[in-house]
Amino acid sequence: MHNIKLYTKEDIQTIADKAELFYISQGSHDSRGNIKNAILGAQIISLAFIGDDIVGAAKVVGDGVRFSTIVDLVVGKQYRGQGVGTDLVQSLAKSCDTFHVNLYTDPNDPGLTDFYKKAGFELVEGVYDFEWPKDKN
Repeated sequence: MHNIKLYTKEDIQTIADKAELFYISQGSHDSRGNIKNAILGAQIISLAFIGDDIVGAAKVVGDGVRFSTIVDLVVGKQYRGQGVGTDLVQSLAKSCDTFHVNLYTDPNDPGLTDFYKKAGFELVEGVYDFEWPKDKN
């Protein structure tokens, strides 16, 4: 059975190295080497443990007042379908003390949309997601 632990901005530093190793072990690659910096920049990180081993992780980024966005949900392949991902996103959503808690998923993967709906999120129709193209920097 897994155990969920939340780390707020004040104590993320204590687990940043271990969380970074988990993300890398699950295939998260960042050619600029900023996985740890992204972890340290989070408002909250939720980690799922079995014993001392991390088996899942997700983060919240945002301004801490109006908006919180859940990002980077990763669950080890052998632990998927066991409630780890659901517990991670629900723990984060419930811990956010902001007006809006949202997340984005790939619309081309209906399994993800169904997963987030089952976890309690509602699809907001008519919302447009705009992104700044990296090649304009």
